Parts: sequence; C-alpha cells; structure tokens
Amino acid sequence: MKSKSELVCRAGRWRGRRAAIVSNGAITTQWLLGGGHLASVSAQSASGESPNFLWEVPWKTIEPYEYSAKRDAKIYSPPPEGPYLAGYTGHVLCLDYFGIPSKEELQAGLPLHGELASRRWTAKVKKVSKGAARLVLQARAPIARIGFEREVTIQEGEPVAYVKETAANEQKFDRYIQWVQHATFGPPFCREGESVCLMPAARCRTGPYEYEGKPALPVNRDFSWPLAPSFSGGEHDVSKPFAAEGRGFVATVLLDQSQPIAYVAVLNWKLGRVFGYCFRTADYPWVVFWEENRVRQAAPWNGTTQARGLEFGNTPTPEGMQESALAGRLFGTPRLTRLPAAGRLTIPYVMFSAEVPATWRAVSKIEAREGKIVLTESSGGSRVELRARNVDAALGHAKK
Repeated sequence: MKSKSELVCRAGRWRGRRAAIVSNGAITTQWLLGGGHLASVSAQSASGESPNFLWEVPWKTIEPYEYSAKRDAKIYSPPPEGPYLAGYTGHVLCLDYFGIPSKEELQAGLPLHGELASRRWTAKVKKVSKGAARLVLQARAPIARIGFEREVTIQEGEPVAYVKETAANEQKFDRYIQWVQHATFGPPFCREGESVCLMPAARCRTGPYEYEGKPALPVNRDFSWPLAPSFSGGEHDVSKPFAAEGRGFVATVLLDQSQPIAYVAVLNWKLGRVFGYCFRTADYPWVVFWEENRVRQAAPWNGTTQARGLEFGNTPTPEGMQESALAGRLFGTPRLTRLPAAGRLTIPYVMFSAEVPATWRAVSKIEAREGKIVLTESSGGSRVELRARNVDAALGHAKK
C-alpha cells in the first residue's frame, strides 16, 4: 500500500516538453500539454519500477502547435502528417475525424487525426485531496468548433487511473464524429518473443489497403482472432508483436458486443506485467489494430521503428470522415457517433497495471466490476485481482 503523501498532481517535463504528472506511487501518468498525448504510464511495486508501458517515439518531438512546414517538413513530413508526427508519442486522442483530412480540409489547415492532437492544451485543475489526485485538461478545436475536457483521477493505493472525457458541440446542429483512443505500444514493454496483445475479439477484417507496399496481411479478408491470413501464405498470429520483420499491417476488430465492458491490453511475461484499458463496449466497439515493423522509410520513421497500435474507438478504419460516412456500417455496427446540437457527450475509460505470475502466457478475460479489475489466465484459470473502488461508477454510470 502506498502512502497518502505519495499522491501527486503537478506540472512537469517529459523529454523537455510541458507536461502534467498524476501519480499515487503505484501508477504514474504523464500527459503532454502539446496535443494532450499520454506520453508515459509506469508502475511501481515491490519488484521495482516498470518501463513506460506505452511506445516512445525514437525521434525528438516538439510541441505540435509550433510546427512550421517550412522549417520542419523534412524532419517530420509535410502536412497533414507533419504537425501530428512532430508531437506524437504514446497514446493520442483522435477526435472529429480519424485519418487523413479531405483535400478541402487540408487546404483549411487541418492535420492528421483531428485538430486536438496538434493543439495546445491547458491544465485547468491540478489537485490532491481526500485520498485522490485529480487533473483536468482542456482544449478546443476552433475549426470544428468542439470544446474538449479530460478529467484524470488516481485514487490512493490503486494501480488504476480513471479517465473521463467530454466533447462539447458549439454549433446548433448535430455532428457525427469519430472518437478514437490511439494507444500505441512498443519495446521495451511490447516486444517480440515475450509479449501478447489481448482483447475480446468477435469479428475481424484485414485493412483496406496494402501497408506501404510491404504488407504482412492481404487486404479485406475476414478472419477469426488471432489467426489472420498471411500475405505470403499460411497464417499470421496477430496477437504476437513484430513477428514479420520488414512488414506491417492494419486490421480492424469488432469487440464482443455481448459484454458491456471491453478491454485492450498487453501482457509481457518476462516482466510479469499486464497493462491495459477497460471501457464500455457501446462507446468503443472497434479496435484498429496495426503494426509498423521497420517498414516506413519516410521521415521521421526512417525505417527503424517498431510500433503496435491498439486503437479503441467508435470507427473501424483510419480512412478519415468522408470514407467512413460513405461506407456505412461494418458487421452491422456503426462507424460514427452523434454529438448533439449544442450538446455534450461524455465517455470514460480506465487504465490499469497488474503484476501477474511469470508462467502466464495469455489472459482469457479481464473484468471490471464490483470494485475490482479481475484478470483470468487462459490455461490454468488462475486470477489476479486489483482494487478499483470507483470502477463501477466510472464505467457504469458516467453521463452519456
């Protein structure tokens, strides 16, 4: 049990960039004020401190709102990718649209994956009281005219972070939006030969385009998790990261709609750790599942990067708003969410870190209920329970 004195909510720095740090000693999160990205999540226990569970980009980042195409295009790529990649790391919010803007939107100055991922964010509340640390971050998308607020709460003694996000429509007509948590993993936590990706997958399909001319998977092929068809023949176990050197892929997963709470997670058995997210299936029915394994040659990737995305959200492909709006439903499930006229929409999720036995190689299910997060191992059925006192209120009764 960590002491109350270890609760922290303060300004800080991550690789020289402005950040806000929320921690209770058991779990520490670092949020960037440039783009609002979650740059780092780590855990502390009797066995020592974990590495950053999330992927850290190998290139030097800058505040994305300071990006200049004239100065920075050769380093980070031209727009629309450049402003996003200049600040990208870890877990990014993609809101309003997910993917490339249209030609007209690009001319209006819109970047990859929505405005908020490249805007300046403000820490409105940094507070420690009553056994909890609380951070409130705010940002605005001026072209889309959407206001946004993220509230992060960490309770004393729990390896859990509760996140509640609210989008506000400033216009007096309904908006249909894409809302995706672009969580990215990579070494040292998500590593070939010692890690596996976890989710309650129901239906799966490979992506609509060949990945950078070097695909690991063929396009538009349905499959059953985790065995996808391999581009070179046979099967590719997509739950295991970085198995196909010099290849990449994009695929989509429809999560099990019979379960009210879904999850994505990574287990590293050499470290004896699981890190993951729990969320309401109705809010985020899809996972866009991708891998970059030293394929992309353009800056700033430069053919050296390993990254695995577990991007849970309300849309199945990163093709932008226009393609998703015209495509209609996939597997009978919508691709968009309505943001009401002059209204607000609030969506929560929960992050957790768990220590598990070194013998675990897979997890059959992760449950968030009755004040606990419970992980069940696949073969023997052994369980690990985490205290999460507010998980029912967070995921069961958040305002919609």
